Amino acid sequence: MAKKARILVVCGTGIATSTAAEARIQHWLNERGYKVQTSQCIASEVKAKASRFDPHAIVTTTKIKIIKVENEDGSVMHVVDDIPGIPAFNGVPFLTTIGEEALVDRICAAIDASEKN
Repeated sequence: MAKKARILVVCGTGIATSTAAEARIQHWLNERGYKVQTSQCIASEVKAKASRFDPHAIVTTTKIKIIKVENEDGSVMHVVDDIPGIPAFNGVPFLTTIGEEALVDRICAAIDASEKN
C-alpha cells in the first residue's frame, strides 16, 4: 500500500515557482510509490495553510524563516518558525534540478519518519 504524503509548497506569489516545484514533487514522489497530495500558498499564508492542510513537509521556493531544531534523539530538523513538528525544505533544487534527487531523498525520509496518516 502506498504511503500518503501531503506537501505544502510555498512561494512568493503562489503561482509560478510553486507550480513548477509542485509538478516536480508530484513526479518524484509518485515515481517512488507515494500517494501524494500537494497544496500551494504564499509565504504570508503558510502558518494558516499548514494548520488546515496538516502536511508531512513544507517545501518553499521563497525566503521564509526556517529554524534548525535539535530533537531529543539528537537528530536535526528544519522547520518554519512558529510551525513546530513539520519539516521544511528549501525547494530551489526543484527549479534548477541541481541537488534535486538528494532533496527528494530528504523529503521521503521525513515522510517515512512521520506518524501522520
